[in-house]
Amino acid sequence: MITLRPLAEGGREWARSVVADGFGSTMQMRPGRTWEDVTALEGLIAEVDGTPAGLLLYEDDGDALEVCVILSVAEARGVGTALIDGARDVATSVGCRRLRVFTGNDNIDAIRFYQRRGFDMVALHRDFMDEVRTQKPDVPVIGESGIAMRHMLELEQLLG
Repeated sequence: MITLRPLAEGGREWARSVVADGFGSTMQMRPGRTWEDVTALEGLIAEVDGTPAGLLLYEDDGDALEVCVILSVAEARGVGTALIDGARDVATSVGCRRLRVFTGNDNIDAIRFYQRRGFDMVALHRDFMDEVRTQKPDVPVIGESGIAMRHMLELEQLLG
């Protein structure tokens, strides 16, 4: 059974560790925004049998709740879906009209995941990964599935 809880100070070290392992650092970028330490954001931890199994970090801009990080350490168990459902609940409770997320053009699994959960592609940010590499030179040129990492996709889900 998957349970969600808010990310509290006690979970920050675990969050820093899984984000650094998953992304190479705690710095995150998307068009128009850089987080020097994305783990300082609010978030949700998914637990399976009391053990952390996933993390979602978000930022509320009033109109949209942006999913800045979503990670599952227990693949194919429903952790990601539970986290998106939790983000939707948070967004609704604070009056946001939409959920928003950004992902690289190479991340076919993420693109499929978001679309299956009701997200629509709303923008293509051409060649944004070149900008990312100026701040994070360890980001590879070729990403998942042998696809060149060039662009960033913006997806959103309208709420209510």
